[in-house]
Amino acid sequence: MADLQGIDVLNGMLRVVRKHNMKIDGEISILFTNMLVLEAIAKDLDPNINILRSAIPFLIHQSIEEIKQLELKSGIKEVQKALNK
Repeated sequence: MADLQGIDVLNGMLRVVRKHNMKIDGEISILFTNMLVLEAIAKDLDPNINILRSAIPFLIHQSIEEIKQLELKSGIKEVQKALNK
């Protein structure tokens, strides 16, 4: 994982898409393009940066927040079910 770079991940994903003749939503294509541009800019500023490693804390935080929201929604549904009985 230490040597894995964002561009490698995106290239791998695009190879799979081409191999299986899949279509990519326009917004996803724009996201991929923006990620590649940002990685190139970051590499210009710091050649040793690893975008994927740098993103891990953000991704963990976002995942935790999404889990909390799902738990909250689930709890609300349980309360609604109890009130409707």
